[in-house]
Amino acid sequence: MSLASESVPAGMRRSDQPQPALGEAIRQLRQKRGITQEDLAHEADITTGTLSLIERGHANPTWGTLKGIAAALGASMGDLGRLADKQDSKTANQLDPGD
Repeated sequence: MSLASESVPAGMRRSDQPQPALGEAIRQLRQKRGITQEDLAHEADITTGTLSLIERGHANPTWGTLKGIAAALGASMGDLGRLADKQDSKTANQLDPGD
């Protein structure tokens, strides 16, 4: 089955380059706040499956979905962006420790 024929859940967009750092940032903030995936998904008006795909870095949320997730977490889009940037830098440093 080609990517073009696979369905994309609402609130996500197809991407050949998912952003796992963003998903990890969402997961960290959710866990820090003591919120379950089910509760966050409900508050953000998305399915638990969609949230799981985003957190695992298998899909990128649309702008509207990301705004809903941020609001449900009590965070700003900037907060999520900064946390994702930290995750991205951390991953890059692990891959290239600068021997």
